[in-house]
Amino acid sequence: MNNYTGSNYQKWELIKVAEYFAVVNNYFDKGYYVNYGETSVASIAKLNSYMDTISARYLTLLGVQISRSNATYYNSIIDTCKNGNVISSNLDTLCSHAENHTGLEQVKSAFEDFTTPRNSITRKVYWTGHRVTTPTSDNRSYCFANDFYMLEKSSSVDRDVDSIGIMVHELNHTFGARDHYHEELINDNGTAYCRNKSICSICGSNPRPATCIMNNSRGRDISETDILCDTCKEDMLYYILRHIN
Repeated sequence: MNNYTGSNYQKWELIKVAEYFAVVNNYFDKGYYVNYGETSVASIAKLNSYMDTISARYLTLLGVQISRSNATYYNSIIDTCKNGNVISSNLDTLCSHAENHTGLEQVKSAFEDFTTPRNSITRKVYWTGHRVTTPTSDNRSYCFANDFYMLEKSSSVDRDVDSIGIMVHELNHTFGARDHYHEELINDNGTAYCRNKSICSICGSNPRPATCIMNNSRGRDISETDILCDTCKEDMLYYILRHIN
């Protein structure tokens, strides 16, 4: 690794990494492959291909290698609530304890897999095709520490691009990247403010490029040259340099 001097001071670059930096394990429930009308075997192949594509891109962008296990089926609480009878017509039907799925922490609890040990280099990704929040709320992805939850129901047309892009966005979070899309919230005084503040691509005083995947992850080809802006890349390299073995 190099730490440049002069105008490039603190511009870190990983020259070579002999070992894998992290392992990403993908888990999917029955709702995932029923949603896409495929077998569990087909879903395993699909998720493995996503991870292989992402791993190759991480090596190019950051000089680090990401390993994976084969994607694995897990019996989610949502599958269990439907008594294992998961069919296309009930994917959008909230399960019997749906009142517990209205917040991010509740969604996390519903999908948490306690059978797989957690450690500092392991990332766990959970995929489902079920609706897990109230009917007025869209499914989306959530990131908690080194785990994230892919609640996506993309169409067959944009499935691969969206799934890979959103997965990269969330994986980047686990390596220190921050959101910089515009998200307006309301504080206790009723005043609107942007959650991402100064680095917001739209309203920030020090905005990061809108072309970066941390601004927008949908419909993004991760092979694009500007898929990750320089400042987000620096954040991630700093994190990796601090945590790599």
